[in-house]
Amino acid sequence: MLNNFHEKVLKTSSILYIEENHLFNKNVTKALQLKSDTIFSVSSIKDAVEIYNNNPIDIIISDITFKNENGLKFLRTLRKTNKYIPIIIISAQKETAILLEAMKLNLIDYILKPIDLGLLRSALVRAGLYIWESGRYEIRFPNNIIYNIRQKSLMQNEEEISLTFYELRMLDVLIYNKQYILNKEELKDLVWENSYDVSDTAFKSLINRLRTKIGKTSLKNVASTGYILNIKDV
Repeated sequence: MLNNFHEKVLKTSSILYIEENHLFNKNVTKALQLKSDTIFSVSSIKDAVEIYNNNPIDIIISDITFKNENGLKFLRTLRKTNKYIPIIIISAQKETAILLEAMKLNLIDYILKPIDLGLLRSALVRAGLYIWESGRYEIRFPNNIIYNIRQKSLMQNEEEISLTFYELRMLDVLIYNKQYILNKEELKDLVWENSYDVSDTAFKSLINRLRTKIGKTSLKNVASTGYILNIKDV
């Protein structure tokens, strides 16, 4: 059983749940609401993409079988830009080839239908532990500035610093890719849904606003290369 702190990690994490079957979706959503305050429940990959692109998501739970959509393709595409988000698959698919393909996604769990809610709770426990143990709960910047990754809040001396949606997206992208120097075009593609419409002026303005809020030395501009967070033990 999770201790109170790990329960808090899950409670403040946002979960995107994708299931085409209405009754199954309804029942599992009720179970998830006991663990998290923020559940996005959808019945199609199209809706899931829209939710993911416009909201900070911490955990994904998904079926992989849809009438006219490919759940595995969606998850493979997501993994290309987000290597860390915990993924749990709930599916009736038992074929070895599909299972092997799914395992390449570095899953928290693959749960077969009909679902055992005990197995789902255990998977959520591991997702919460993974979020915490991977060091993606709080980031400490200079001058006592703290970013709570799960709550998406930036605080300094117990006072909140407001962040816009795109400032949050930029900060999360930089944290998830903390070991890489990302160039301007890569950041545009990861932060904006329609990156071609983003001017260099808008990009630079976002970078400067974020620097002002987390500290100028916290976001390093590597000459002629790109940007990387300049922090320790992330």
